[in-house]
Amino acid sequence: MSSPSSSKPVKSAPAKKNGGLLIPLGMKLRDEFLCPITRLLITDPVIASDGHTYDRPAIERWLKTHSTSPKTGSQLPTKSLVPNITLKRLLSDLLSSSSPALFCEDTGSGDLPLQRVKLVKENVLVCKCLGPVESQWNGKSFRANVQGVIGGRRRPKEETEGRDFIQFSDATVSRRHFEIKFRSGSFYVMDLGSAGGTFVRVVKDNEVRVKRGMMVMVGKHQLVFSRPGEESEIKTGVKEASEGDGTVHNPDFEGEESKAKSHSDDEEEDEEGNTQVPNDYNANLSLDDEDNYHFPSGLSCKCFAPEGTPIQGKIYPVTPSGATLGRKTCNSISFSQTVDSNVVGLDSSISGEHAHVSYKGGSYYIQDGKNGRSSTNGTWLRLSPMHKASKEFEITNGAEILIGTVRFHCFMEEQVVEKDVETDEEGGEDNEEENDLSATVGSLDLQSEGKE
Repeated sequence: MSSPSSSKPVKSAPAKKNGGLLIPLGMKLRDEFLCPITRLLITDPVIASDGHTYDRPAIERWLKTHSTSPKTGSQLPTKSLVPNITLKRLLSDLLSSSSPALFCEDTGSGDLPLQRVKLVKENVLVCKCLGPVESQWNGKSFRANVQGVIGGRRRPKEETEGRDFIQFSDATVSRRHFEIKFRSGSFYVMDLGSAGGTFVRVVKDNEVRVKRGMMVMVGKHQLVFSRPGEESEIKTGVKEASEGDGTVHNPDFEGEESKAKSHSDDEEEDEEGNTQVPNDYNANLSLDDEDNYHFPSGLSCKCFAPEGTPIQGKIYPVTPSGATLGRKTCNSISFSQTVDSNVVGLDSSISGEHAHVSYKGGSYYIQDGKNGRSSTNGTWLRLSPMHKASKEFEITNGAEILIGTVRFHCFMEEQVVEKDVETDEEGGEDNEEENDLSATVGSLDLQSEGKE
């Protein structure tokens, strides 16, 4: 690649101070390193079928609604994208060495003063879909930057304040389903009052303290915890079977099909199409009233979904000796039934020994798996009842979330962005903490070279 075309060559490498890599006054990033769509530094370069290189998130958003080249306007032969590994490596090397080859002369616009700019690292949350295979997101990813995202089946009518909208076509995803926010260095997910629910997977070997009203999902079955005798006070939003009558409402129920039907467009929405959200259900376990963890007379566990399961509405008592959940009949909460003297599992997604509840120190705890072995499909916490918004739940690095029935693995990356340099009253540069880009290349490393 040729050297920058500039009548004022950079005499020394740009300074790395004050929170980032300072671009020399009168210089700007070269066009070769900017995405033609966003005009921002490329962090995940891919080549489209028009031969031009774009930042992956930007071109993927474009291709959802266009079949033409954003650069030339011509029809694209295909919508396939190929990683530009050479450019990715070049940018990584130039950033880590603070090379002047990143820049060229900025002639400005007329008499407008030139703005000091720096390159800084910014957190981004990558959510990679793990299935189901029929989802349009299967094998694909979306990213949430510090502006956050809103997701669902229908684009909000109101302004999203710079947040990207993540579009779904899955029947179990509501029109306005979830939001991911960034604050104080962390990302948080919240349910916006969906029908299908937003779930967070219980981390392996992690004990989660059970609270009154907490909802969990094993396989396709959902359970709610309460104090004995208070089961009817906990609202799930699901029309349930008669409690404990054991009636088989639909012997041949299909869990996913039933859920998709009950979670489709039959939602409580206002005139603007926004799901009603106010409620006092608190899904963030660290921010709850201590009384909600107190079960002086034992724990009650009630199955409320999916609609049509033979155990819908059934109540299981849990004593301080604990309980196990699974498909085997030996479990105290067994997801099986006897048909013609044969034991039949109700849910093939549930492991033989799927999860267990223990009691210690005056509180109950739920943990995935048993005897050190995890379940196959995981144990999940539901953030809020149907049609009720949840509070924010922090997404840790490596966490898994379910949007309806669409599963995502979440991990953190860093990307490099341009930022105007602010000055204090005396005209000095801002004094943010050091943000050394030589270690960045977590955002511009080669981890995603194999993306398709």
